[in-house]
Amino acid sequence: MSRRPGLRTRVYASNLGMVEQNYKQAMERLEKSRRPASADRERASLGRAVSPRFDFNGCEFDEELAAARSRASKVIHERSVIDQRAEALRSSSLVPVSSDLDFDDQVQATLNRIRASKDILSQLKSDDTLEQVRSDTRAMLAENTSRKMAEKLASVEDDFNSSSSEKRSVRKTLKVG
Repeated sequence: MSRRPGLRTRVYASNLGMVEQNYKQAMERLEKSRRPASADRERASLGRAVSPRFDFNGCEFDEELAAARSRASKVIHERSVIDQRAEALRSSSLVPVSSDLDFDDQVQATLNRIRASKDILSQLKSDDTLEQVRSDTRAMLAENTSRKMAEKLASVEDDFNSSSSEKRSVRKTLKVG
């Protein structure tokens, strides 16, 4: 039972032949335009990178370097807006206390403010007016809620009644016709 080569093998063979020809041509082109190996390229570029770009013994370079350094030092030592604001913030928040008496006075003033605010809060808690305002607010909210619910119910009933009357009129016209 020998097998005859079919159409598929001929197509495969022709495709393989074309690919081999294209591959050989591409390899020949690459061989003609061959570049040095990557290690050779790295050595050449490394040699160029290490070589100095400037003449360090020249006068021009020294003058340019001195000018650049003076500009940089001016900018470094110049006080910026951020530095000024930070210093102002630090000085205002950390006011040095000159003596123990001043410190005691500051502590006493702070305690007095705390006590005064506590007194006001205790008066509000014990005062009946606060409770009266709360109850009035609750009553008003309950009244508004009940009014809105009644309006919604009325609108739903109107919609229901109008739709049922429309249904009746449609039924009547269908019976007549």
